[in-house]
Amino acid sequence: MAREAHAEGARRNKEVWRRSSFPSLPGPKAYPLGFGVDPFTLFYYIRLAKRMFFDRPRTWILYEPMDRDKSLLLAMTSSFITSSFPYPSPLFDLTHQMALSSYL
Repeated sequence: MAREAHAEGARRNKEVWRRSSFPSLPGPKAYPLGFGVDPFTLFYYIRLAKRMFFDRPRTWILYEPMDRDKSLLLAMTSSFITSSFPYPSPLFDLTHQMALSSYL
């Protein structure tokens, strides 16, 4: 009797799992695709790390000094962005009001 109850419970669990499974998830047929693509991604990221950390650059990037107007603009925009991180709701309210006014 206990064996029959266990079998009934297992059958019921399997049925619930079958009904609640997600149809958008790939089945077991899609797994070989992941194993086939994995070596290519591994090669790509190893090559990227080698280039970033171990290869010498072919040409050196030389930075030129920035003029006063560009430096002031950079300072103002970066200070605005960093000051809006702790309390961003005024910026959200402003953009919300702008969106409402443009569509109404």
